[in-house]
Amino acid sequence: MSERIRQAAAAERGRSGGRPASRARPRTNEQWSAATIEGLTRLARRDFSRKGYAATTIERIAERASLTKGAVYYHFGSKEGLFEAVLRQVQGDLLASIEARAGQHADPLDAVRAGCEVFLEMATNDDLRQIVLADGPNVLGWSKWRAIDAEYGLGSLKQGLLACREAGALAATDVDVDVLAHWLSGAMNEAVFLIAESPNRPRALAHAKRALAVLLSGLAR
Repeated sequence: MSERIRQAAAAERGRSGGRPASRARPRTNEQWSAATIEGLTRLARRDFSRKGYAATTIERIAERASLTKGAVYYHFGSKEGLFEAVLRQVQGDLLASIEARAGQHADPLDAVRAGCEVFLEMATNDDLRQIVLADGPNVLGWSKWRAIDAEYGLGSLKQGLLACREAGALAATDVDVDVLAHWLSGAMNEAVFLIAESPNRPRALAHAKRALAVLLSGLAR
């Protein structure tokens, strides 16, 4: 594993609070491979977020990682495969933030609102928005992008709404949670672009959060 990948992995451990593996236990080939994949994904994430998919090259990523192009293709198969790994990593990080914020609320509908607010806040982060919403559907195709989204953000939203229904927090007990989750998800995707394109993002974000609160209040019992 190259020194730059070591540094990327070490930096990530610092952000996540993780600890390096004990020096008394040498890594297996599988562990080295996993660490290389993690490091490459973190390096690629910077380029995909700042330059966009089209302007990002495997050559540049390999150079920054002190690896060959072949080594990158060995682990990911293609540029699209590398982008998918990055997208899943971003979605996983975003989901962790959503669940952390939602977990601060005992009321299930308040938890849903808090989680949705985290998603809306993505509009103020150009890097996240570029990967998740701008390039994601175009690079992977709508069906594949939706399937990945269902594993992360949309899946979390569905679970939150199911918790609301089970707790009796929804006014309409016969509401289809799957349909409701898709409605809310689509509305928030549009809101993210609306906020991002606003000349005053903080104000637009505040308005979006207010609209979200009004929408969710209409669901409450």
